[in-house]
Amino acid sequence: MLKNVDSTRDSLLNAAKELFACKGLRETTVKDIADRARVNVSLVSYHFGWKLELYRSCLKEVGNHKLNMAKRVLKGQASIGEMEFRLKMFCEEMILSHLDDPTVHAIIHRECESASPVVEDIFRKTFLKVFEILVAFFQAAQKKNLIHKKLDITTTSSVFLGSLLYQIRSDNLKKKYFNQSISDTKHQQQLIDH
Repeated sequence: MLKNVDSTRDSLLNAAKELFACKGLRETTVKDIADRARVNVSLVSYHFGWKLELYRSCLKEVGNHKLNMAKRVLKGQASIGEMEFRLKMFCEEMILSHLDDPTVHAIIHRECESASPVVEDIFRKTFLKVFEILVAFFQAAQKKNLIHKKLDITTTSSVFLGSLLYQIRSDNLKKKYFNQSISDTKHQQQLIDH
């Protein structure tokens, strides 16, 4: 029985991600989600209470995943080599996360652009914390003289993360115009090395 409950919840989450990515929160109905998941509409309320909480659950799940990854990967660097290794791991994990679930990332990008208050608390507790961990990582490297003392660490972190996210977000354009994609392991590795 528990397996069916988890399966239904996962089906609802997956259906919701697809619909929210395509239609947005406002245009997606609970019935749309239930129909896509092939479950009774009442199960949305049973598992999530209401549509907004289902929407928030989609973002919370990926936000927590990224936060746990950043905590695991961006810690302690004793040398330039280890710092580079950890930054490459971070890039790989960010790219793989996008490739594994592009629909929820489309929702995240839309939310970032709109600055909607609907999920601001989730962004503060997860995505912003990832950035703060990156800042702390670069600060620790600076204290160990692994990077230049004159660098502004917040700017450095913004440029690093912003460049990575831009490469991920513009993947469809690179695929279309340059026949390059982060799903190609050779191109992915070249991007990470840069």
